[in-house]
Amino acid sequence: MDFLRKHWEKILLSVVLLASALAVVWQLHHNEQERLFIEEQRQKIMANPKPYQPLNLAREQAALALQNQYTPIVLHKQHNTFNPVLWQAKADNSVWIKVKTGKEVGPDALVVTAIRPLCTVVSLERVSGQGSSYSYLIGYTREAETNKTLAKKITFYVSPSSKKSRFFSLVEVKGDISNPDELILELDDTKETASVSKDKPFKRVETYVADMKYDIESLTFTGVRKGETISFGGMDYIVVDIDAGQVVLLEKVSGKRIAIKYKAG
Repeated sequence: MDFLRKHWEKILLSVVLLASALAVVWQLHHNEQERLFIEEQRQKIMANPKPYQPLNLAREQAALALQNQYTPIVLHKQHNTFNPVLWQAKADNSVWIKVKTGKEVGPDALVVTAIRPLCTVVSLERVSGQGSSYSYLIGYTREAETNKTLAKKITFYVSPSSKKSRFFSLVEVKGDISNPDELILELDDTKETASVSKDKPFKRVETYVADMKYDIESLTFTGVRKGETISFGGMDYIVVDIDAGQVVLLEKVSGKRIAIKYKAG
């Protein structure tokens, strides 16, 4: 007892230290067991993963499909409530035209019925003479002249001894001089070489004229030339160009150019 009385503090400390050591050993052992358990569970999960189950979006997809099946509301162009359809009568009131797109009237309703070239024509009209002296009657037509008198054919005699005329000069006679195969002429205005024979005149296109109609007002335009003004549909238009395939108009008010195609036949 005297020993315990003297050394009880040491004995108590030893017991506490021993208990602490046992607690540490138990904790280490328990931690290892926990680690092994966790590893075992992880291996089970990794070894047999459950397949991914996709979400069922059928209801949502059906809602989206309904959204894309809407009926559009058209409040422009041919919507008759907000844009009433225009009906326009022909000049004689015989027919009313429904103007749905705007192309039923105005320049889009103008029809080019014909386009003709106006040419400078040089032709061999007649050969006259005898022996070694022959002359050639040459026809010269300027179809593009606006003056009808000037547009008529005029004739000139030329010969190897008198080559010069008002509009051209004789350059060469090919073949028999009494019945030449071909005459070679030089035109004074362009210095161009022109070949003519009895059955083949020389032609050079100078410009074009067009015939057009506007049925809504029963209007016809005949022989229209570049630079002229035509009026239809309450508007004035200047013809700024004509070629073999189209007529180009310029609207005076807006300055807009409109090409009217020619559909032959």
